[in-house]
Amino acid sequence: MKEFSLTEEEAAQKIYLNFDGVDSCYYVWVNGTFVGYSQISHSGSEFDITDKVTTGNNRLTVLVLKWCDGTYLEDQDKLRFTGIFRDVYLLVRPADHIRDYFVHTPVSEDLTKAEILVDLDLCGTPAITAKLYAPDGEFLTAATPADGKVQFSVNTPDLWNAEHPALYTLVLSTPEEVIAQKVGLRRIDIKGNVIYINGVNFKIKGTNRHDSNPFTGAAVTREQLLTDLKLMKEHNINAIRTSHYPNDPKMYALYDYYGLYVMDEADLECHGNMSLSNRKNWEGAYIDRVVRMIERDKNHPSVIFWSMGNESGSGQNFEAAYKAAKEIDNRYIHYEGMNNIADMDSRMYPSIESMIEQDKQPHDKPFFLCEYAHAMGNAVGNLEEYWDYIENHSERMIGGCIWDWVDQGINMPGQSPTCYYFGGSFGDYPNDNDFCCNGLTTPDRQITPKLWEVKKVYQYITFEHNEKNSIGLRNRYCFLNLRHFKLHYTILKNGIPIAEEEFGLPDGKPGEHRTVQIPY
Repeated sequence: MKEFSLTEEEAAQKIYLNFDGVDSCYYVWVNGTFVGYSQISHSGSEFDITDKVTTGNNRLTVLVLKWCDGTYLEDQDKLRFTGIFRDVYLLVRPADHIRDYFVHTPVSEDLTKAEILVDLDLCGTPAITAKLYAPDGEFLTAATPADGKVQFSVNTPDLWNAEHPALYTLVLSTPEEVIAQKVGLRRIDIKGNVIYINGVNFKIKGTNRHDSNPFTGAAVTREQLLTDLKLMKEHNINAIRTSHYPNDPKMYALYDYYGLYVMDEADLECHGNMSLSNRKNWEGAYIDRVVRMIERDKNHPSVIFWSMGNESGSGQNFEAAYKAAKEIDNRYIHYEGMNNIADMDSRMYPSIESMIEQDKQPHDKPFFLCEYAHAMGNAVGNLEEYWDYIENHSERMIGGCIWDWVDQGINMPGQSPTCYYFGGSFGDYPNDNDFCCNGLTTPDRQITPKLWEVKKVYQYITFEHNEKNSIGLRNRYCFLNLRHFKLHYTILKNGIPIAEEEFGLPDGKPGEHRTVQIPY
């Protein structure tokens, strides 16, 4: 139970109650009046409680249940926590307001022009003005909505990608509200069996990521999110698969800003009973989980793929979910278990030989490793061999996401803060023992040799020994020029530095080779 207070001015407006994450289901009352019910642990829910609140003190009551029928669709490999684990908040809005909006960003095939098309869903008849600002903050243009739509044209657009996450700012204003939305302009195509972003055959050097904090479980703070993202970028990781549920909604603005490609995955895994995927009476639940993910995250440029879920077999319910997703948005759709309908082929943990064999099959879809290089123990296994093939011998392969980012270990109250426990440590049964401890980092995000190996293998500028006094550099970025970087070197003799220098790198486009002089 929670009490909250509203002023007379606030109580006279529209009041929306939001839950960003509750496991597994919950009932809601306001001032003793039933408001509603919701499930899907990692999707948000919003309730209109305008007629349930009053000026002054109000009482919110929430009943959370540990299990529900939705639990059968939430059988992910993770520690199981129940309760409210993400933000709960009120939105106080004027009677006339922008209820929702969808920003579409078509880019011409030659990449010289882009459109920003905004579909508006209005509550009442608010007077709206729309303004667009460039990534550097410069005001570009204004537009007036017509028939619930706003349109902008952008010549020579500054395109968004993970290496250069350029973000325009769309400002939608009514007399009583201002909404600012970051907008990334990018074009993603599948031509034949090769995928392109902004005309470039790019590679996903990714990781899977669970919400996990050793002291707060599935409740992850903004500071923890920033730590994860900075560590990823520092170790050459350019992509995240949100295994196996949508992340906290705050994450996506950070993905947009820092520049990570995101495979946004629905909260859907019936690993223990895959027959559900082919049962008609479960179809609505499958569609609901995919559609709610798309509706929540549709305006984020970092989301380049939707994923319908994980390890749930195949069946008509995924066909229905795919159709429902395509009716909303045209982004490409992933699902590892039913590649006859997904927009890409996907595999988990193939051997090098098996991966190469499947890649060479005459398929008309790109090929993705949604999970590979299992990071349990002290190594990620054959990572260099995977990437020698992916980067040097295959256009069809998109890349892959390592399993996974963090060891899912948690601390016990009263125990040493550096001591972490896993399945079975709490008298829980059944359990998978330490099988959730398979991350590139420790529970408290300490860097491991595994992560160093990832940084080396995923690196974007490779070094080659040339003749005496020179080093060869190969630019493996897709968009950045070598001149974007500085090179710092130190020469040691018997462990003692005898020379040190830093200098800017020469002009070198993606894929090009350059030689620099170092007096060794």
